[in-house]
Amino acid sequence: MRLAGLAGWSLVGALATSVCTWLWAPVDATASAAADTPTLEAFVPPPEVAELKGPLRVQARFGQRVLPAGQSSTTQLLIEVSPEDRPGEDTALPLDVALVIDRSGSMKGKRISQALVAARRLVSELRDGDRLTVIAYDVAAEQLLAPTRIDAEGRRLAESALSRIQTQGDTCISCGLEKALALLKSSVGSVPHVLLLSDGEANRGLTKLADLRQLGVRAKLDNVSISSIGVDVDYDERVLSELAAASDGRHHFVRDATELASVFQKEFAELVTARALESELVLHLPEGVTVTQVYDRAVQQQGQTLRVPLGTFTAGDRKTLLLELALEGSESGQLSQIGIDLSAKIPQGKLRVPLKSHLDVGVKFTDQEAQLTSVDPIVNERLQRNHTLGALRQAGEAYKDGNLGEAEKKLDSALAAVASAAADPSADPEAKSRLEKQEKDLKQTKTGLRRARARSCGCSPSDLMCALRCTSKPKPPEKAAAKRMEELANPYAR
Repeated sequence: MRLAGLAGWSLVGALATSVCTWLWAPVDATASAAADTPTLEAFVPPPEVAELKGPLRVQARFGQRVLPAGQSSTTQLLIEVSPEDRPGEDTALPLDVALVIDRSGSMKGKRISQALVAARRLVSELRDGDRLTVIAYDVAAEQLLAPTRIDAEGRRLAESALSRIQTQGDTCISCGLEKALALLKSSVGSVPHVLLLSDGEANRGLTKLADLRQLGVRAKLDNVSISSIGVDVDYDERVLSELAAASDGRHHFVRDATELASVFQKEFAELVTARALESELVLHLPEGVTVTQVYDRAVQQQGQTLRVPLGTFTAGDRKTLLLELALEGSESGQLSQIGIDLSAKIPQGKLRVPLKSHLDVGVKFTDQEAQLTSVDPIVNERLQRNHTLGALRQAGEAYKDGNLGEAEKKLDSALAAVASAAADPSADPEAKSRLEKQEKDLKQTKTGLRRARARSCGCSPSDLMCALRCTSKPKPPEKAAAKRMEELANPYAR
């Protein structure tokens, strides 16, 4: 009994000692304050690039992905779309080709004969099951071959149609195109495409650049691409090039009509690698975001929704959408997101399988200057590409007027800007590779212009001052150089 009492008192004493020790232990003031302060979340910027993978790869990025809070800002949004790489795989879908041939009086002789040789070669290369339409135009357009399935009988009908082409009259490019587009608009389950051939300037129907460019936009909205082919040096390269670019097609210059067959063959080789059809982006802009500029591409906008048709993708294609955006200032830490919907038809055998995907890309706001981001190098390269396109076209106009000095100034300005962008430490390998391509194109153009001017003026190719002093009107070699320049510029607008 006594031992039990002692044990009980020992336990009570131990507890009392423990309680006292806890009550009188020194307090860590720092730890107490930290426990009472709410934890602040670390600032996490949006990813550099938002990406979708699949039959069509989409990459979206802002010029600056972190912007100052509480004030209006301007930045860019770049979206790049390209098909997945499937080397050596041709589409089983039939091609639906409209061959639109200039038969105006200036095509008489070698030009029309070589055009017909090239057309016949195209007919021989088209696969059984493809479709062909033949339209010839002068002051008006005539359908010589209705949309016809290619087989032995179809080839015979095509040959008969081509043999009836006779040169006469003026040039109504829009007449031929409008007839072709009306026929291809109803094309179903195929790869629709127009091959437009001309050797002169449009002097009937639509003749202004803006109107013909709009015809190209209309074609793209109907998912029809137009590739234009200019023959010799008397056509308007700006019209044919911009018309093609507006429809996401290509422009070719052939100095001699004997080159036509190889151009037709190249176009056929591109078409059979179709990877996606009827491709389209739809952008959903949040409130407070406004589009202030669209670079080199037609879009349709309704409220905060932008529709961007991209048409057909062939192997190796890369198409871009570059927007300049104005954003109202938001509170620090807030995220502003743009939704991107992608739709397309993907060829699988003889089927066209629908593709629908969604991607969000965001920009964040901060009140901390150290958290702001610099311009994305890929966006910077795309902006520079727009500058290079403008320089090539401005140099071409100056050169056609016989002003080599002014043309070189435009090219030198673009070269300096490209060199500055490439020297930026933030430029990644992909951006630098693209900038090097721009630099190469600009230097080759500059060299080509000098040589053409020197030949026309009887100067030594190394005597720049002689070429600069020469005031004679541009001759065929110089006109050809200007057209090569526009052919080079065409992909920069896609």
